[in-house]
Amino acid sequence: MLRSMRWTALCLLIALACASQPALADSLDTAESHAAAGQKVKARQALATWLDAKEPREPTALLRAAQLARALPDIDLINTVRAAAEALEGTLESAPPALDLALGFAYLGLAEESLRLRTGSRVISFYFADATTRADRVPATSPYGETAARLAAASLYAQGDLAAAVKRMAAHRAAVETVSPRFEALAGRLQYDAGSALPTDASGRVTAEAAGALRAAATSLATAADSDVLAAGVRRAARLRLAWTHHRLGEIQAADAAYRATYASGTKEASMVLRGLASLHARDAQALFSALAELAARTPTDVAALDATVAAHWKAGQVSDALRSANRRLDRAPQDPAGWVLVAEALRQVGATRAALDHWARALKLDPTNRAARGGIEGTAQRFVASKPARAAEIYERLLRLLPRDPYIRNNYGFILRDMVSRHTTKLRGGIERIKPDAPADTLALLKRCVAVYAEATALIPAENDIELDEAQAWNLAGIVNDYGLIVHYFIEVQDAALAESLYVRALEMTDYGFKDTYAPNLHRLYTYVFTGVDHDWRWYRIAREAKDAILREEQDADGATVLVPDEQKRAAARRDMDAARARIMQAVAQDDGEDR
Repeated sequence: MLRSMRWTALCLLIALACASQPALADSLDTAESHAAAGQKVKARQALATWLDAKEPREPTALLRAAQLARALPDIDLINTVRAAAEALEGTLESAPPALDLALGFAYLGLAEESLRLRTGSRVISFYFADATTRADRVPATSPYGETAARLAAASLYAQGDLAAAVKRMAAHRAAVETVSPRFEALAGRLQYDAGSALPTDASGRVTAEAAGALRAAATSLATAADSDVLAAGVRRAARLRLAWTHHRLGEIQAADAAYRATYASGTKEASMVLRGLASLHARDAQALFSALAELAARTPTDVAALDATVAAHWKAGQVSDALRSANRRLDRAPQDPAGWVLVAEALRQVGATRAALDHWARALKLDPTNRAARGGIEGTAQRFVASKPARAAEIYERLLRLLPRDPYIRNNYGFILRDMVSRHTTKLRGGIERIKPDAPADTLALLKRCVAVYAEATALIPAENDIELDEAQAWNLAGIVNDYGLIVHYFIEVQDAALAESLYVRALEMTDYGFKDTYAPNLHRLYTYVFTGVDHDWRWYRIAREAKDAILREEQDADGATVLVPDEQKRAAARRDMDAARARIMQAVAQDDGEDR
């Protein structure tokens, strides 16, 4: 009885083991299917599942996995495949070609990803060398000869040796009777790059050498573009490169047809296709409009071709036609803010300002973060500042209602209101401004509205202990706080010195006393011309003491990045102010002591 139970259990285990093998194969097939469909996340998940199963690996499966992990690309999966292949190699006296190539593609993937991520620079050359060595072990006439040629060429290409990569592919082609569409896709890409890299002649045309490389590329790319065995993404890439090849050769009709075919196969390359067509037909607007009309008619939901049509009309100075095309685009995608922005810009060009503002407003309702719509409304308001300031204010008030939580809009509006008021003021000692007696009747109301707008903007700024701001955010928001201080400091009709002081100090604290524009001149002026007395000398002394070591300015480093460096000139000014304040304090203390005696 016991022997019978053991036999039954063994049979069940064998059955389960056999059943598990197709599942593992299916998961690798599934990963490749997802990758072919452009679903990289699903492909990574499926490949990870297959790798995590910890089952013995067969060399051809590892080769497939290595090529897939490199194509995704995913450095963790590449490393996992490499480890599995190296583990298998350690159990064999000699590695079969499939295992050699699996390791070769893994090493190549690691080198490429290390270059991209700028990591592991010391081992990159070893990875490349190992990949090439593994490829060179496989004879051209072996079943894996073509795969080896592709590995070697890809490795040489990644190292920047395009000529050697082209020669390696040509050598394999000469050694065999036929090659696969996958081989043609890589060969076409390399030949295209080789032809494109050669300089043109004095008239700007391709040389005979370049034309030879490009025609060879066209032959290979045409084969790859029409192949059903290649993934859709590979076919689209071959089709687009084929269009570029004909374009460089000056073959207008062939290039036009290839661009249209690429567009028809999917929209991933749509922007490059449309730019290519615009360049191809730069001297023949009618041909461009004909091509764009055909592309736009392919599907009732397509808007990319209509975007390009609008741009082409703009370039040709055809404003009315641009407006008609923009409206067609809006009809196709009414929930897309970009369509409303396109129509708004066209309406602005024909002078329909109110209608343009309505369209920008609609875009903002659909997408409050739309910079083009916001910029359109703000730009329109600012154009009215000089000629129709009341109209500018009206537009800004509308924008505030559309974006009620944006402090920067209020800050910009405050600038305009301040400018409108300053036109009718007289400058007094210390930069103080007073409204002239003959100023327009609404000037004081505008000034009070300016104060309110800045107060609203400042109220929208989160308290520093409620949220951690990065450096750029802190400085930008501190600028708003500082600007609010300017209004209640310099305009005597609304002057509130204590509030101005608190705002200036808050702005300095938000920027760690390293305010980027200047060394607290507004606060200094406030203490010099508005406040007097030893209490304010003490405050100024403390602020100057903080600032003398903190003041920074922006510079660009060798890479063009913005960096902060000490501003020694302003720090020296801070030290002088600190010493002067301390001297006044000590003088006041000595005077008090003398009076007490």
